Amino acid sequence: MSNSPDEAQKRLGALIREAREAEEMTQQDLAEHMSRELRTSIHKTVVSKVEAGTRALSFREAAAICKYVPVSLEELGAAVDPGALVERWEHAVRGMREVDKALEVQVNAIWALQGQWSEILTEVSEPPVFPGHEVAPDVISDMLRALDETGTVLEYLRKVIGQYGYLEGLRSTSLESVTRLEERGTFTDWLNANAGIVPEVRLFGEAGR
Repeated sequence: MSNSPDEAQKRLGALIREAREAEEMTQQDLAEHMSRELRTSIHKTVVSKVEAGTRALSFREAAAICKYVPVSLEELGAAVDPGALVERWEHAVRGMREVDKALEVQVNAIWALQGQWSEILTEVSEPPVFPGHEVAPDVISDMLRALDETGTVLEYLRKVIGQYGYLEGLRSTSLESVTRLEERGTFTDWLNANAGIVPEVRLFGEAGR
C-alpha cells in the first residue's frame, strides 16, 4: 500500500464518502452539519474535494464529520497512516496502566480513611464518661461542628438517630422534623437553641438564642 501524501488523502476521502453514503446523506447534508458544528460556512464543494482527496482535512473538520457519519477519528487516522491506529492503541494501554496505578493509590487512601472513620464512630458511640455527664461534650460538639461545616450533618443524623444509642436526646426528634429544619435552613439555629440535649454542651457559639 502506497503511503504518499496524495494516496493517503485519497484513502481518507474514500473512507468519508463510503461512510456518508452508508447514511444515505448527500454532500450538501454533510456540509450543513459541519457548518453547524464548526459555526462557520462549509460549502458542499469542500466535502466534494475532501472525498476526492484533493483537499486536506483539519482535525476539527474530521471530528465534525465523525459526529454525523459512521466513521471514527481512529479509522480516519489509520487511513492516512496505517500504523497510527496501533501506535494510538499502545499509547492508550500505557495510559490506562498509569490510571490503574493512580486509582490503586486512591482506593488505598479511601480504605485508610474508612478505618479512621470507624475508629471515630467507636470513640463517639462509647465516649469517655465524665462525672455527671453521659457524653463527653467536646467529642459531640467537635463532631457536629465538623459535620455541619462539610454539609453532611443532616445526612449523618438521619443515620445515627435510628442506629446508635448515644445522643439519646435526639431520639425525641423525628426524621421529619430534621427534614423540615433542613428545608428552612435553621438546623444550626436549632442546635444552638437545644444544646442542652447533651448535658452542658454548647454548639456553634452561644446556646439558647
